[in-house]
Amino acid sequence: MQDLVGPAIGTLALVAVGGYLLGS
Repeated sequence: MQDLVGPAIGTLALVAVGGYLLGS
């Protein structure tokens, strides 16, 4: 279960940054 935490956070971070850049 903890093995998925890293990739999940990385994906959320990329989506958040991507959405922020597209929104700005």
